[in-house]
Amino acid sequence: YSSLPDGSYAYWAGTSMATPHVAGCVALMKSVNPGLTPDRALFALTLTAVWYDRYAASPPDVRYGAGRIDCLEATVEVASNSGIEGTIRDSADLTPLDQTRVSASDGTSVRLATTSSDGAYRIYVRPGTYNVTAQRFGYSDGVATAVRVDPEAWTQVDLPLIPMPSGTLTGRTVASLSGLAVPGATVTITGIPIVLKASTDASGAFAFPKLPAGTYSLLVTSPYFVRAQPSGINVVAGLEKADAAENLR
Repeated sequence: YSSLPDGSYAYWAGTSMATPHVAGCVALMKSVNPGLTPDRALFALTLTAVWYDRYAASPPDVRYGAGRIDCLEATVEVASNSGIEGTIRDSADLTPLDQTRVSASDGTSVRLATTSSDGAYRIYVRPGTYNVTAQRFGYSDGVATAVRVDPEAWTQVDLPLIPMPSGTLTGRTVASLSGLAVPGATVTITGIPIVLKASTDASGAFAFPKLPAGTYSLLVTSPYFVRAQPSGINVVAGLEKADAAENLR
């Protein structure tokens, strides 16, 4: 239900009607949190949206998005500056772990974050008690239970993750016709939940250290060659090398 240019009101539908409602809601959110960022506003709107399964079983949906905004809940969500933050590291060498999925659950809802390149994460939550879980490919889950978050405060939770048995995958890329090394090629491990890439050096060599034991497929790309996709490469725990040679043409 919207005002019209002639001073009257009418019921219309579409993005032209949705946009001013969302903008008005964000303005209300900023009134209680003047430092509100676009990312946090979007997160709060999405988190608190009311979902109806008219078009799809769960969000997001191409027609319904994340759901109908709940302006009261979204405003309450951003009014409190509290949450859980910390750094996720390898328990063996204390290397920061990026691409780690961190969740905080109070038993009724779950908040999620992903660690940045320095292993850091931050999750906005309301005051309460939470269980925090960190999950990353190649590591056992890290868990902290009964984490207390007080009003207008941030609770520090650093979780060291124990690496699974691993080996090192090495290989070399060469041109199929000449046998010469192909430097500068990008080698990507496919079919895993994180992005793992390596670039070949001047000799065409690449390496993936600390790779969990298992069977892998690679995607090898170069701007000067047809891409290659070797598969069925086995990595054995404790082995320094599991050579994968790949010819590009």
